[in-house]
Amino acid sequence: MLFEDYDFTITDIINIVNIRTDAMWSLKNLKTPNHWILSFVVDGQCLYSWKEQEFLLDKGDLIFFQKGFSRSAKSSPDNPWQFIVVKFKLVCNNRATEHALNEIPNIIRNGFVHSQQSFIQMEKQWRGRYPGYILKCKSILYDIIYSIMLKSGIFYDTDLPHKDKLIRVLNIISENKSANIPVNELAYESELSPSYFRLLFKNFTGYSPLQYQNYIRMKRAQDLLSTGSFTVTEVANMIGINDVYYFSRLFKSTTGMPPSKCI
Repeated sequence: MLFEDYDFTITDIINIVNIRTDAMWSLKNLKTPNHWILSFVVDGQCLYSWKEQEFLLDKGDLIFFQKGFSRSAKSSPDNPWQFIVVKFKLVCNNRATEHALNEIPNIIRNGFVHSQQSFIQMEKQWRGRYPGYILKCKSILYDIIYSIMLKSGIFYDTDLPHKDKLIRVLNIISENKSANIPVNELAYESELSPSYFRLLFKNFTGYSPLQYQNYIRMKRAQDLLSTGSFTVTEVANMIGINDVYYFSRLFKSTTGMPPSKCI
């Protein structure tokens, strides 16, 4: 799986409401063509149905409905549900993000440890209309959706063996400001054999260790160049490349533009 620059913009929050239902509450074939839905089950139970399947929701579950999703629901007559619902609009800034958000499961069981508090805080801010409440609600919503994407395996395979060791290696690469680290050294840091490390690293990032390091270094070079404070030669030396011509070729093959375009 390739690391992608996932990015979306929450353009509008329509409402955030805490709803306590009764035994008669229901909705039928509800479709929201212009906005997305994110809900948290505060208490009770609810039976949702879509695509000829039924799903019983319990306290702590999260519901994520993409724009245009059609569903029906009815509250449990014995244990009516209470939920906090957020209706919002967002724009995907690239195809990778659009695909990723459409692949997120509609039900996330047991949510997250911080889910209830986050939803309660959002609803309180929205209901009270405190100064800056829209910014605060959007920041919480961004964090919740990020957590959903992380838990859903969008960023990387959460079931991959030795995931923690691989993340440690990524941190080492991120902190490295000089030449690329040899694969054998990275394998040693991960406590894995070089061949097994290469295989897992490729599965984890979509890149070989060398490709990934070049990607990180070129993106750092792009950041440095865009400040306007350094020449191409200076930036090449700062990331451990003494041959400016090799640096320029590597930069263009990674970013799609020559380094001079960033200055």
